[in-house]
Amino acid sequence: MKKKLLHTIFLICFFCINNLFAQTIVFHEDFETVDSMSSSGMPAWFQDSLLEVSGSHCMRDTVLTGDSAYLVTNAFSTVGFNSVILDFWHICKISFADKAIVEVSNNNGVTWTQLTAAQYLGISGFGQNNSFSSATYGLASTSWDPFNDLSIPDNTWWKHETFDLSSITSNFPLVKVRFKIKDENSSGSDGNYGWLIDDVHVTATFLSSVASIDKHSNSINIIPNPTNGIFHLEEMGWMIDNSTITVSDVYGNETWKNSGNKSGVTTIDLSSEPSGIYFVKVVTGSETEIRKVILCK
Repeated sequence: MKKKLLHTIFLICFFCINNLFAQTIVFHEDFETVDSMSSSGMPAWFQDSLLEVSGSHCMRDTVLTGDSAYLVTNAFSTVGFNSVILDFWHICKISFADKAIVEVSNNNGVTWTQLTAAQYLGISGFGQNNSFSSATYGLASTSWDPFNDLSIPDNTWWKHETFDLSSITSNFPLVKVRFKIKDENSSGSDGNYGWLIDDVHVTATFLSSVASIDKHSNSINIIPNPTNGIFHLEEMGWMIDNSTITVSDVYGNETWKNSGNKSGVTTIDLSSEPSGIYFVKVVTGSETEIRKVILCK
């Protein structure tokens, strides 16, 4: 009986340890065959083969005078997950007087919540009015040329965006995301090319509530966070010799690892990785700590 009980306890512990950092892609659309998103409003979103991030297609729409158009995901589930991250690539070549908005629903589209700076994890001007336009990335050579309505984008214009949807959509069975393009000044597109979107992902993560995750919350600091590539993990005497530190992206891919760490400061370099959400996991003895890091380039 005692052996059976110990075996059961071992299996439970094994399950918990292996689910400290379980990630699932709960939604993905690459627009090669558009089978998980739909268009509504005017004008309709359409498949475009002139520009792309991967494959050979993206989705595109332009602004119609006095109207709005929507690109909406099919419903997906985040049940069992407490961290939900949306990421996508886009070019938003619309007038800075118009708006490109991202909204989410946790009730199958009955009601919608506009995403704001509170959920945005990027470094553009999105937070100024909680929408995208050709002015979002300013006037730099890498911008979307906001003062030239007729300029034509190319594949160097793509930008990667990330939003943390956890506070709105975690642990719901029928979640949707929609991209809304809206005429704000009753002048239509003004000749602008439109909003292009590619490679939409929603990644859900289960971060365990096991006590050891937060036991040393005041003993580990990540500086700076957000980071542009290089950051420091400061540990205040909790780690033992031969601790292991790993960094993974939202898809569970390990991007950095170091073993044999001791107490003190560890420098981690993610300069070669794309902007987005990363998770730092520290394993020392029988305890595990996980921290979220935002990489913004």
